[in-house]
Amino acid sequence: MNSAPTHDLLMICDTCGKDIADGQGDIWVKNSDLTDRRTALREWKERHATESDGGWYTPKQLLERPQLVRWRVTHNHGGCDDDIEAGAYSLEVHRCRTWPALVNWTAHLLGTKTWLKDTDWNKVLEGVSRPGGGTRIVAAPPASGTA
Repeated sequence: MNSAPTHDLLMICDTCGKDIADGQGDIWVKNSDLTDRRTALREWKERHATESDGGWYTPKQLLERPQLVRWRVTHNHGGCDDDIEAGAYSLEVHRCRTWPALVNWTAHLLGTKTWLKDTDWNKVLEGVSRPGGGTRIVAAPPASGTA
């Protein structure tokens, strides 16, 4: 009988591309990137406010819109997390190992973090929900011996 913990979801390090064990990594976003994006978005809106046609932007204007802040998944050692900063919003990978836990964290983020809309959390969820679609959080393969 296998006593290893079973997980619905695997965490893959952005830096080295390897699976992250519980206690060995974090899912995080840099606060400075959030601040920079909000500033850049405000400036973008001000720059295009008089150019837009009733709130509609041209494709060229939309391409100039500041990118969403990327959630990172990294080991917390070995140089994989060199870019993390003090005060970054992070959660340990073991907190999102199951589908219910991921849904719970998403509900928490939606309900308490006004900056969530400035991140690519939706891309994280889209990736994990499609086979072969995720690179940061991925569905674990079925345990051997299951249908």
